[in-house]
Amino acid sequence: AKPSPAAELAEKLESLRLIVEFTDGRKIERPMNKVVRFGVDKGILTIVSTEGSIGRYSIVDVLKISIE
Repeated sequence: AKPSPAAELAEKLESLRLIVEFTDGRKIERPMNKVVRFGVDKGILTIVSTEGSIGRYSIVDVLKISIE
């Protein structure tokens, strides 16, 4: 039997990672299945996780954001 679309999406999200690299060399990596939302508003990068944690970072400190 073919898995449901929701199950297929969950499986694909597990293999993807949100990677944020900072100008000072720090790096944040989060599996996409643990990321509810991320975006930039008024110069602040906000990452909201499924556990309820919210990370806020100044966009001027961000070197690169990627999903791999």
